[in-house]
Amino acid sequence: MQVIKKGEKVFIIATVIIAIVLLLVRLNKEKIINKNGAFVIGIVREKDWLENGYSYKCEYHYNNKRYLAEFTGIREDTLIFFKISRNYPNKWKLIEFERVPGCFKFTDVPMLGWSDLPTCDSLIRF
Repeated sequence: MQVIKKGEKVFIIATVIIAIVLLLVRLNKEKIINKNGAFVIGIVREKDWLENGYSYKCEYHYNNKRYLAEFTGIREDTLIFFKISRNYPNKWKLIEFERVPGCFKFTDVPMLGWSDLPTCDSLIRF
C-alpha cells in the first residue's frame, strides 16, 4: 500500500480548493448574466491559431460602448451571439449552439441588445 506524502496531500487539497473557487466564480457570473441579460452580436476581430483550436478576440457594443471578449475554440462564423449582463456589460457568455442568421449585420444590434435571441423575422432596420 502506497502512503500519500504530506506535500502531495497539500497539493491535492489546494487543487480542490482552487477548483471550487473557480466553479463558484463561474456560477456567480452566470447568475448575474441570467438575472438581467441581453443578447448582442459580437464580431471576430482577431483569430490566432493555438495547438488545439483558435483564440478569438471579439468586439461587441452595448449602450453605445465598445466591449471586448476573448475565448478559445473552433468556429467558422465571423458574427457570434453573446449574452451579457445589462448591469455589468463586460460580463458575457458565448451562446455556443446558436448561429447568427445571415440576415444580420454587426450594426443591426439595438443599443440595449435584445431580451430574447433574435430571428430574421424580428429584425427591424431603420
